[in-house]
Amino acid sequence: MVIVSPFQEQASHDEKRLHAPANHLQIRTNSNKTNLIDMEENKIICLEPNICKEDPTHEVYKYIRTDSFNRMLQGRIDVTHNITHDTNVIPNIVHFTWYGSKRKNIFRFHHLISVLSAHRFIKPSVIYFWCESVPEGDYFKEARTKVPELKLVYRLPPTEIYGQRVAVAEHVTDVVRLEALMEYGGIYFDLDAVAVKSPDDLLHYETVMGWESPSGLCNGIILSSPWANFLKIWHREYYSFQDRFWSYHSVRLPAELTKRYPGLIHTETASINRPNWSPQELAMLYKEGNIYDFKTKNYFVHLWFRQHGVDHNPRDIRTWNTTVGALFRHVYYGDDTIWPSMKDRHFKF
Repeated sequence: MVIVSPFQEQASHDEKRLHAPANHLQIRTNSNKTNLIDMEENKIICLEPNICKEDPTHEVYKYIRTDSFNRMLQGRIDVTHNITHDTNVIPNIVHFTWYGSKRKNIFRFHHLISVLSAHRFIKPSVIYFWCESVPEGDYFKEARTKVPELKLVYRLPPTEIYGQRVAVAEHVTDVVRLEALMEYGGIYFDLDAVAVKSPDDLLHYETVMGWESPSGLCNGIILSSPWANFLKIWHREYYSFQDRFWSYHSVRLPAELTKRYPGLIHTETASINRPNWSPQELAMLYKEGNIYDFKTKNYFVHLWFRQHGVDHNPRDIRTWNTTVGALFRHVYYGDDTIWPSMKDRHFKF
């Protein structure tokens, strides 16, 4: 069975083109590598053919949408295609997103933990930090110092998709993450999610997600190869997007598509998004003295940090006797033990 999109190829209305000399668009690179392409004539440096900066002294790269995006999106989809491979097909790169910063642009401690966990346990060749502005604060400075593979990529926040308005910040990042994974592949996770070990044994599937509940497949953590069929189908379903519905296209829809096309995605029952946001499972994360065995049971732990709402720091996590306290110490200090039994030492990442 083959699916052909009913939608005509169209340029993205929400992208103001960042024009660059035509010759740089003809460069080809491997998405698994962080090759810097220095075009001497125009002084353009590119991480990918369309993630570039013209001034080597600038810290921010710019994303340039090209016509090839729509051509690839509108390609045929074979729903009988085997998504399990003998070798890894998901590139070892990580994506984060940072939008809605007009309201809040301060990079918090749990954001730092998320980025450090990617660096420490996934060991990606590059981390693309998709943003509309550069985060502020000492914790972001610490991230830039400790994580040299972190690259800032400016992309205008999308305001429409298939003619449907996108205004809610969380929905803006839903679109950005989905399109980044389609175009480059890799591993996306929210800045309130934490990698606890390498997901390498999942990278031979074309698309991987985790259940947060029987009816919800959370888009807070997604692993995918470039132009995976599941993501293309998911993106096309945004023609019915409604900004007023909080989680339909980000959680319920992928769950429905998984049941409709089970052969196009590998799902994890409990190792990616569990414990979840329910009161019983939040207690597994935040209840004092109730330590969950995240090291053997999980690839990622989703913190559901809005439900907690308390900021932490390198000092208070030393004696914070919860699963998240242990997780933060595991990432930040390299040892999840409560501080009184640890030596006060510096850890290198």
